[in-house]
Amino acid sequence: MLCRGLTYMALIDHIGEIVEKGRLDPDGVAELRVLNHKLAMIGSADVIGQFNDVLRRLDDSTDDQTISDAEQAQIMQSVAVLTYHMRRDLLGRIEGEDDQQLLQKIVANSNDLED
Repeated sequence: MLCRGLTYMALIDHIGEIVEKGRLDPDGVAELRVLNHKLAMIGSADVIGQFNDVLRRLDDSTDDQTISDAEQAQIMQSVAVLTYHMRRDLLGRIEGEDDQQLLQKIVANSNDLED
């Protein structure tokens, strides 16, 4: 579980760096490829599927070589959903926790930071 958690944190950190820079350079792409392979080895199907959405948003946003503010918000919203799936993969279902409500709170927290 430690390895999985560290890989998940590295992935979130790397995506954050890309969004902060506002562009995806060749080194960033190379690192994403490595993290993608690590994720394929240890991630749940839900994590891998949601990461695909993050990659799609990154790819769409870098067509013009820069990531706009609106695109940054969309990417980070997708990352928020990804973190929900990562959390669930690491912790499993927690008794008494409402999964949909938790997901909504995680996404809302991300959106609140964008405002």
